Amino acid sequence: MRVGEELLVEALLQSWELFTHTQLGVAVVVDPLTQKSEDFFRKYDFQEIGRSFHGQETLYLPMRKIRQMIEADLLLGAEEKFGSRTKAERWFDTPDSLFGGLSPRKMIDVVGGVGILEDAIYES
Repeated sequence: MRVGEELLVEALLQSWELFTHTQLGVAVVVDPLTQKSEDFFRKYDFQEIGRSFHGQETLYLPMRKIRQMIEADLLLGAEEKFGSRTKAERWFDTPDSLFGGLSPRKMIDVVGGVGILEDAIYES
């Protein structure tokens, strides 16, 4: 992963974490300064908002899409850990006392839940 991608992923994770704390906000909005940066954001499914800034389209990524991206990434990690997609999906949907009786899928929506899931997947 390149530096720009790493920074974007980290910013989206932090935006999601803030959203789980506050339940405020509906999207991440960016104003790309160049066509190259606009193309970069579009690769990650950012959509036009209907206005431009310095000749480039203002783009947004809805929080629900960010959640889907996080879920897909965690599921991929679980697949690597458990050795199959089927086992990973079963784990992802099964309530666990480690997560206060919630399933990993529901933990994504809990404050700090993504970090707890990352620890469970990558550090155990």
